[in-house]
Amino acid sequence: MEEVLKILNQLKALGLIGDYAIGGGVATILNSREFSTKDLDVFTTLPKSGGLVDLGPVWRYLQEKERAEPMGQFIAVKGIPIDFVDPRPGSIEEEALRNPEIRTIYGMPVSVFRPEYLIAIYLNIHRPGDAGKMEYLWAYGNVDRERLDSIIKKYGLEKQWQNFRTMNT
Repeated sequence: MEEVLKILNQLKALGLIGDYAIGGGVATILNSREFSTKDLDVFTTLPKSGGLVDLGPVWRYLQEKERAEPMGQFIAVKGIPIDFVDPRPGSIEEEALRNPEIRTIYGMPVSVFRPEYLIAIYLNIHRPGDAGKMEYLWAYGNVDRERLDSIIKKYGLEKQWQNFRTMNT
């Protein structure tokens, strides 16, 4: 993981990706406690070509410099599948990308989604397994309840939050 984080910072320094933040399962682990996840979700602004996201420059760099390989929807770097995600404008993910928590991991700064945004994202997409991640974050992730309430209200997730709290109290 350390090598991959260094590479992400290199991609940013070279201008191949914009500001980035770690989301998904790895961010949940960093904000709570360990559990299993299969990939690294990297939310970032990516170059566009004809209105579509263009991963070409990132792919070429990673393939030439880091011997990256395709792995389904992922780019595998140092054996870690990475999913580069350019968040939709106006989405919770875009707001989370603009407001990350900066963590020091392996001695380097890494932007990570805050637990409040992770909970809101999980409420919004509601996949199997997300309730368990929300439980971890609620129990172990230093959640700012005022920030969480504000995000939940902004994105109209009050009913989903109430359902989660009712089922997990």
